Amino acid sequence: MPVPSYVVELSFGSSGFVDVSQYVQSVSFSRGINRVLEDYSAGSISITFVNNNRIFDPLNTSSPLYSSTFGYTLVQPGGQVRVTANTSVRRFTGFIQDWEFSYDQAGLDGKATLTALDRLYRVGNAVFTGGYAWQVESTTDRMKTVLKIGRAHV
Repeated sequence: MPVPSYVVELSFGSSGFVDVSQYVQSVSFSRGINRVLEDYSAGSISITFVNNNRIFDPLNTSSPLYSSTFGYTLVQPGGQVRVTANTSVRRFTGFIQDWEFSYDQAGLDGKATLTALDRLYRVGNAVFTGGYAWQVESTTDRMKTVLKIGRAHV
């Protein structure tokens, strides 16, 4: 079986998706369920990028990932990441939770690692406000209420 080639894209705010595949060092997926009887949770991804030129440094305003038009960088939590395998199969779409940066003692071999959760995370943590609390009724009682059967009309 051939090793998949990944296209990794980042987005934040109103920026479009930017291809950062050339900097990818490793990609690691985790899906939301391991066994049939477990609760299903959000899938996650960890992507490590080569960061020797500080392209993924959020303070680097000369980085191609910094938008001088909008005044922000794509390297921040809350952005979106999507990963496509073999140019056609979307493997992951989600929201960036965290960035981690590391350098060796000489300042070389810089790495930037993002962790992200898929869209199920947003659904699972949604807060619904407003609306009405409905009283549970039997089907017969509900039909009578809706159709106003057995009531005197005013």
